[in-house]
Amino acid sequence: MRFSVENNDLSKALNIVSKAVSSKSTSSALQCVYFEATDNILTLKATDGELSIVTTVEADVTQEGRTIITLKTLFDLIRTFPSERVFFDIDEVNYSVNISCATLEINLLAMDPTSFPLFEKVSVDSMITVDNEVFRDLIRECVFCCAPSISVNPVITGINIELEENGIICTALDGYKMSVRKQQLDNPGIVDKDIIVPGRIMNEVLKIVSLYDDPVCFGVQNNRFVIDIGETQIMSNLIEGTYINYRGLIPSTINTVVKLGKNELMASIERAGLMVTSVENSMVKLVIEDDRLIISSSSVIGTISESIGISKTGNDIKIAFNVRYLSELIKNIKDERIILEFRDSNSPCLIKPVDDDRFTFLVMPVRYID
Repeated sequence: MRFSVENNDLSKALNIVSKAVSSKSTSSALQCVYFEATDNILTLKATDGELSIVTTVEADVTQEGRTIITLKTLFDLIRTFPSERVFFDIDEVNYSVNISCATLEINLLAMDPTSFPLFEKVSVDSMITVDNEVFRDLIRECVFCCAPSISVNPVITGINIELEENGIICTALDGYKMSVRKQQLDNPGIVDKDIIVPGRIMNEVLKIVSLYDDPVCFGVQNNRFVIDIGETQIMSNLIEGTYINYRGLIPSTINTVVKLGKNELMASIERAGLMVTSVENSMVKLVIEDDRLIISSSSVIGTISESIGISKTGNDIKIAFNVRYLSELIKNIKDERIILEFRDSNSPCLIKPVDDDRFTFLVMPVRYID
């Protein structure tokens, strides 16, 4: 097996498939990347059993073949190579790999490719096409609300994706905070699908999509979430189960509405967070009265209090939150002005953009202590 490929192309491809390689896997084959050289195309594959990725790059193939190579060492080396063409000469009988680039020459061990769990790109019956930035916003504004993978309830470790006739709704929650992100689509292509995709995998998807400018195509096939972008296809297993009735968590009655600048609020919360010294002492207080919002926190190291101007309708209110959860929500907002909505000091706070209704963030309060 012999081929050559531009280093920049190979580095990008290895970076992409690396998202599906787990260094903690007990299978040595799953710590490898699969190479197949045919018809001047180099195909790279990787899988961890839940996430599978296939990508291709143009190559000069002088002898076709296939092999698998441990990813970590190869990737670490390739990233140090100059931006020149890289030449591979692979002995598929003795499982040895000779790699040369400029004045560099390296020899690595390969493995038997038959030990790799083979899979192919899938053809999805109907795909939705979304602008790259829109897709990234959909994921970015939701995935941080997923519960950790060790959660007792697996469904909340993923993003719930509802595909409807005129759009998509992505929802994530962990019991302390929630994000509901809506996006209208002109021709969604799929009607009435409701799936749950692991949050861990969607974080990796976000990294891959960010490497491209191309539109994102996605769909569901054979109980897998499939994404096509550029030369890459990503396939994720779905989480089985019924998602939480998130709509029932949103207060139906609102008694206080506040409009304010996001950046000013974020800066104040970050300063208040500097007083937090432990998990037990992580409360930030919000006092809303007239045309001002007072943000304060205290601990054994000191106290801080800051007032910022707001536009308010409805009742005055005192409420408190875990500073980390509140901060996570605010920092994931791109809008310059936002709305805070409250029913009372014991009910969740809703955070929305001023100019549209594309998302609703929710954060649970903690007991307010004077």
